[in-house]
Amino acid sequence: MKKTIPGLLLGSLLLTAVPNAAVYASVPDAVGITINNKVVHLTTMPVQLDGRVLVPLRAVSEAIGAEVKWDAATQTATITRGRDKVEMTLGNTTAKKNEQPVTLDVAPQLIDDATMIPVRFLVEGLNLQAKWDEATKTVIIDTHTASGTAPTPAPKPQTQLSIKEIAKNFDRVVMINIYDKKGKLLGSGSGMVVSNDGKILTNHHVLAEAATAKVVFDDNTMFPATKVLLDDADRDLALMQIDVSNLQAVSFGNSDALDVGDNVVAIGSPLGMQNTLSAGLVSGMHRKFDISKKTDKTPKEVEFLQTNAPYTFGSSGGALFNMYGEVVGVTSNSAAYVGGELNLAIPSNDVIRFLAQPEVPQSFADFEAALAAKGASDENPLNGNDPSDENDPPEWNAAIKVEDALNKDHSKWTDPATGQELNARFMVMPSYNKEKQVIGQNIDLDLRDYDPYGATGELNRQALSDLLQQAASWAHAAGATNPLIRIFTSFDEKTFNARIKSQTYNPRTDTYRVSELQIGWALLDDATGTITYQLDPNNDHSKQTVQLNK
Repeated sequence: MKKTIPGLLLGSLLLTAVPNAAVYASVPDAVGITINNKVVHLTTMPVQLDGRVLVPLRAVSEAIGAEVKWDAATQTATITRGRDKVEMTLGNTTAKKNEQPVTLDVAPQLIDDATMIPVRFLVEGLNLQAKWDEATKTVIIDTHTASGTAPTPAPKPQTQLSIKEIAKNFDRVVMINIYDKKGKLLGSGSGMVVSNDGKILTNHHVLAEAATAKVVFDDNTMFPATKVLLDDADRDLALMQIDVSNLQAVSFGNSDALDVGDNVVAIGSPLGMQNTLSAGLVSGMHRKFDISKKTDKTPKEVEFLQTNAPYTFGSSGGALFNMYGEVVGVTSNSAAYVGGELNLAIPSNDVIRFLAQPEVPQSFADFEAALAAKGASDENPLNGNDPSDENDPPEWNAAIKVEDALNKDHSKWTDPATGQELNARFMVMPSYNKEKQVIGQNIDLDLRDYDPYGATGELNRQALSDLLQQAASWAHAAGATNPLIRIFTSFDEKTFNARIKSQTYNPRTDTYRVSELQIGWALLDDATGTITYQLDPNNDHSKQTVQLNK
């Protein structure tokens, strides 16, 4: 559907006094331009047409930092600034903003051999600001081009925000796709914009296996990362660069000011589902973990925030906000390695210190080579062990082998109720008792966009029971030891369902999404071949047993 954007209607915008703008008042009927409080002197002056202001295409576009391309055949100008683009054609009131059609009140025109375009559409189409000063007949443009440096905690705001207001940070939190040397997509993580000139913060382990990476914004625009600027494997942080300017950056808060019980909101891209928002509490402070490697002579520890805000694989590098809209932590799914429902975030004060370091730009090829040289590729920041390393505990190697086998042979599942084929993803980790002895393997099976309740709102108990037993059989065939299989799902709910407590809200689409809803578990006892399973554990506490069908 087309949007209608008027030209700059004279007298209809906020009246603003600007230094030096009065210079135009002495020239009758002249229309002036100021950009960032500085007068712009043009060889072709702006004109008023039907109560609108038109300005010379190239002179004003370049003055606000935009690039102009002219197609003589179609008489079309394409103007880009950062990741925003507008297109206008001479004599045509149909224009485009970021590929979306827009209807103009006044078409671009050729006046005295100069191409003149509506200034308001140009400026606001590039996500800048334009105001009109009636007293001086001046168009006032503000480009907000200040380049970000290492952020510092902002003074604490006085008013707390709603979750919907915090969701406005969607354009500041990004998804990061990582690729191998052949361009094959390996997976995705999360990140955030920390400066207006294209610096993106994420976790070290998100980039640790990447030959290249691309940053995906909330409007689905994608930009390649050109450099790694900073990296800290111990603190699990990395900073990279994309060649885009005029971005909106997050603000950092003081993580030391948090208390247990404070509300927080997480935004990230779990399992590639961009702009997933979840809410929770700070459930622990100053959680210390040993990250010592075998070669370290002295112990190393790092601290994390603990939260019950749900997030999972793919959320790594995402943002944890306080209720003032400030980032107080970087979500790190490395916490999954310790087992259980434990979500950790790197405190923002640690992040601020990391960003304040001198940058050491390097290409992805050099970054990858440096990791290989240090033996730090794919390192787990919580225990210092690399599961793929032959010198690591055998239980990790066994878990990886089971995971690879399950994902290779059972990456699809067909819902018998609808016939829909769903993507299935297995994640396998060793399970330990309190004495740190291996007692089996934990297997998480994630089904994306599977609604276990269906159109009736009733759980499809037979299909779920069959899937749990089938998954236990698959795990046994893959060589799993005493596996505990937990099945999670996520799906859209257009109408809020009060029975389901773990929903997250997307204000852009006015929809709710059930995020990481556990719909069942099954535990296989290798010695007896007995499968104990439970459906809908959030609401139904009854358990059932069957024998393994080998």
